[in-house]
Amino acid sequence: LLTRGDCFFVEKVHNAQQAGAAAAIIMDNVDEGLLTMANPVDNPSVDVIAEKVVIPSTLVAKSVGEAMRGALKEGTRVVVEMDWKESISHPDDRVEYEFWTTSNDGCGPNCERQAAFK
Repeated sequence: LLTRGDCFFVEKVHNAQQAGAAAAIIMDNVDEGLLTMANPVDNPSVDVIAEKVVIPSTLVAKSVGEAMRGALKEGTRVVVEMDWKESISHPDDRVEYEFWTTSNDGCGPNCERQAAFK
């Protein structure tokens, strides 16, 4: 469980991997809606790092990360389970993802469906 900071998300994940982590959970360092982490454009040094990352990683809200950190400090066992049904539901239990190239691109029907959900 790492705190988001001044370096790029992929650099933080790469550093965790180099330190022996099997996965990386990055806690946001500010209270805000979750962002989509993307590699910076035209940054060859980060592109090289991104190609080396093989561990799974995720960004969680600050409140979620703080709750996890508090439980860990108390010695409580924390189990993290990815529940894709909460974010993208399909009747056949498959996970679907989309790629887009810049933050100005629309991310397609899944994002539109999620944005419309109240």
